[in-house]
Amino acid sequence: MNQDVTAAVQEFLDRNKIADLIHRYCFALDHGSVEDVMALFAPECAVRLIPGQTFEKRDEVHDFYSKLIRHRMSLVRHTVHNLVIELKGDLASAKSYWDVKGDLRGQAVVLGGYYADQVNKRHGKWLFSEREIRIEFAAPAAEGWGGEPRIKIRAI
Repeated sequence: MNQDVTAAVQEFLDRNKIADLIHRYCFALDHGSVEDVMALFAPECAVRLIPGQTFEKRDEVHDFYSKLIRHRMSLVRHTVHNLVIELKGDLASAKSYWDVKGDLRGQAVVLGGYYADQVNKRHGKWLFSEREIRIEFAAPAAEGWGGEPRIKIRAI
């Protein structure tokens, strides 16, 4: 194969692996353990919630996900879509919209927002180094998220 074809194939594979990383995150968060979630993060990692806190060290990120998983909804479906990936060698940025539907203490709820991620390839595996979780709406499903405020419940 010539260099252009080889580079194109590698780009395709990297994009596919980054998309898989983001999809695995959803399943791990919905149904897995904190170890499943943390296996998707680089040793040096950070998570920023907007609105909310920033967790700048791996142990802080672990504690955040541990609490989130301990208190997760009894039924939850977490999906991502409209994924945009910018590759720069072994570094990449990815943006995607996310939606969550779930049962929060007996109440049907909807949440949505977007992720802005920095990922890097280590030993052939793509991992999150930074994850920004922007929450744009969170509301009881019966009420809907229209109008202000758009964040009407606390689910995280």
